[in-house]
Amino acid sequence: MNIKVYAPVDCEVKEITKCSDKTFSQKMMGEGIVIVPIKNNFVLPFDKGLVSVIFDTKHAFGFEINENLSSIIHCGLETVSLEGKPFDVKIKENTYLQKGDPIFDVDLKYLKSQNVSSETPIIFEPASDKTIKLTNLKEGKAKQGDLICEIEISNKIQSSKDFFVTKNKYQNAYSIINTAVGLKSNYSEVYNCMTRLRFKIIDKNLVNEENIKANELVKGLVWNGNELQVVIGQDVYKLKEEFMKMNEFAESVGKSEKTKSSYFKRFLQMFGSILPKLIPVFIGFGMIQAIIGILVWTKIMPNFSVTIESIKDLVNVKGFDIFWLILFATGKSSNLFIGIFVAYAASEYFNLRKMIGIGIGVTLCSPILFLSGGLLGIGGEWELFNLGKINVSDPGLQMVLDRLTSIVITPGNIKLFVIIFAIFIAKKLDDWIGTWVSPIFELTVRPFLVFSITILLSFCICMPIWNFFESILSVLMYYAGKIPFGIGVGLYAMLWQLAVILGLHLVLGIVGMVQVLTSIQLGNGGYGIFGLGGSISVYAQLGALISIIIVTKNYNLKKAAISMIPVGVLGITEPIIYGINLPEKKPFLAGLIAAFIAGAFAGIMGVTQRIGTGIGVFEIFGYFQSTIYDPNNEVIGELSNLANGLLYITSCLIALGSGILIGLFIYRGRTDEKKLIIQTNKKLNKFLVTKYNLNDSDKKALVEKINMLDNVITDEYVRQFKDIEKKYSEISKAQAKIEIIKSKNDKKVNSLIKKGQLALNKNNIEKADAIRDQIIALKEELNIFINKLEKSIIEIRNTIDLEELKILHDSKLEQIIKIIETLGYEINLNLLANNYSNNLNSLLISYKEVNLNTDILNLKIKKEKR
Repeated sequence: MNIKVYAPVDCEVKEITKCSDKTFSQKMMGEGIVIVPIKNNFVLPFDKGLVSVIFDTKHAFGFEINENLSSIIHCGLETVSLEGKPFDVKIKENTYLQKGDPIFDVDLKYLKSQNVSSETPIIFEPASDKTIKLTNLKEGKAKQGDLICEIEISNKIQSSKDFFVTKNKYQNAYSIINTAVGLKSNYSEVYNCMTRLRFKIIDKNLVNEENIKANELVKGLVWNGNELQVVIGQDVYKLKEEFMKMNEFAESVGKSEKTKSSYFKRFLQMFGSILPKLIPVFIGFGMIQAIIGILVWTKIMPNFSVTIESIKDLVNVKGFDIFWLILFATGKSSNLFIGIFVAYAASEYFNLRKMIGIGIGVTLCSPILFLSGGLLGIGGEWELFNLGKINVSDPGLQMVLDRLTSIVITPGNIKLFVIIFAIFIAKKLDDWIGTWVSPIFELTVRPFLVFSITILLSFCICMPIWNFFESILSVLMYYAGKIPFGIGVGLYAMLWQLAVILGLHLVLGIVGMVQVLTSIQLGNGGYGIFGLGGSISVYAQLGALISIIIVTKNYNLKKAAISMIPVGVLGITEPIIYGINLPEKKPFLAGLIAAFIAGAFAGIMGVTQRIGTGIGVFEIFGYFQSTIYDPNNEVIGELSNLANGLLYITSCLIALGSGILIGLFIYRGRTDEKKLIIQTNKKLNKFLVTKYNLNDSDKKALVEKINMLDNVITDEYVRQFKDIEKKYSEISKAQAKIEIIKSKNDKKVNSLIKKGQLALNKNNIEKADAIRDQIIALKEELNIFINKLEKSIIEIRNTIDLEELKILHDSKLEQIIKIIETLGYEINLNLLANNYSNNLNSLLISYKEVNLNTDILNLKIKKEKR
């Protein structure tokens, strides 16, 4: 395979060995050429390429030409010190370019005034399994676009032993280099420029240069005072990331600017970070619970439970039933002590020492306090004091009110908020104590105080408050359950996914448990009215997700949505909600409405939750069984096991179908520019009327001018952007295909690598060589496929006039600003300009996965317009 290289600018072409910088002339950076620019406008010198990186100081640019070859264009020598002043960059990272597309302009006169050489090395770096050879070099003067050389790519002949080495080369390089520079304690800072990993060395005598040079990634070493520069090439970014990960040196590359957000958003972000980490626990143990449910249903396994009455039976289990007891414990323990997992995940989020967090979690979920499960099967209860008796004639309501007036301490097994708050307090305490405690007492006093204060505060203050809050909800849901036509169950089902967002779903779960407890104590069999609401709501959100798959033209969004269907079937909605439905807004709303409809149906038909058999589809088995308190289904008024199970399935199908239909009705994918502008105009009108308390005459005058804003976006403008959207949809479709084929290819390659390693371990070199060749062939086939699709992406993109889009955007925004200025009211034009700019850029924002000219998003309002 040959790659053609063209002159990026009118220039003089030289061999790389003639570069005045030894780093390049000695090919420490790799094979390449050097040019001396005559003019200042650089363009892409390859047939196509992806912009992989743009250095902060704008003097160097990285390109991925294809899967086998990358390149660096380094404009000028020592230009890093100029901090980007002479450069005008025309491109953005992660954008596809083709031959002749502008890259950057450089002020050659400024370089000369600063005594900086304009020599521009163009360096090429092959993939690890390839070698390159520079051919047909044409030295001398060249015009922009002239063919100046070719790069010949060929397979590197590797032995099977080298080919099947599995250790990550960056991990290996980190280990060698970190040791050779004297470990972390011998450098105060590690960072990188475009091609070099740089260390601020404390003691140069501890540095072993020969060991550093021995690593395959290292092209050379340069000392600058106490700064050690390890010449790496484009791999420097990945190697730097390895150092950051291993040494926690994120501060060495500069801290990112912290963006302020509301407390509510930060609250949601917290749960969005903590709860998804529990998904493997829910799914893994949930499937075990499903197996238990099937075994109990088929009467192969005894029906164990954790209650005050059944604890003696568990103690006396003998023979083969011990195995069933262990299986029961395996499936049930994670749910009963979920607080420990929450404590660990919260410790990661708040950056509390893990052992401290786990210690708090284990104590708050103490098995000692669990006793025999207590009345609700989630732990014992101890009354601190009672607020007094509220007497009512309804025995069911009486039990709920008795719980309300009883202020109790309980273990925190499923008290999500209490656990998270405890970890937050522990983090604050731990940090504060660390500022003043003597190093002598660091190991003893610090953890002692953190544990003591946090646990006492959690048990004695937070837990009673939280339990009281749960009791209030129980009272509210009791009355909701009395609403006719199943509305109470519908509300419960609708609220469940809202509660998931806020981390309150376990609270609703406890409300359901209180209802079951009331049913047990009244001798009604312990049938759950509300418990099914959670599982029904899963199918509602799943249906809404399917509506997105049907409607959206964005294939990246479609692919992401399809990948989440299996997770939804398994009963986990956090990825669906946080990842897709909630950001898209209307689908999430569709899921809530669908949950209400299906829940109301289940309530009307009298469907009840009976035996827990896992989550997701596995829950079905529990609805075909009787409760342990009514094993023969003798309670009058309850559905038969078969009818209950079938109606539960019907309820889930209604939720799924309603989610799809309502989603199709209210979700339209991307909202067009005209509708968004009209929505913003309405908000502006409402804001001005309220702020300035306008009279009827002023309101009418304002509406007339606002109507002028509505008319800025014509139907022709909308049609034009819809045509462009079709093209971006094709781009996203091609990108999705690339990702899918890459994923499939990776699976095949990984499988073959394992087989190759096995053959190598058995010293079957011939078989290992054959597998190696098969892997190489697969990679070549993948490259051909990807190159074809990338070519189609570039061809489609070239049919879109980005400059015309920018002109259209600027023109419409200026019209809008002019009209707003005539309103005669004091308005924050900068804020409004941003809002309207986002409306006009609905297409670009919607297709954020497609790499577009982001300059369109950054229109600057002229000062005289402000």
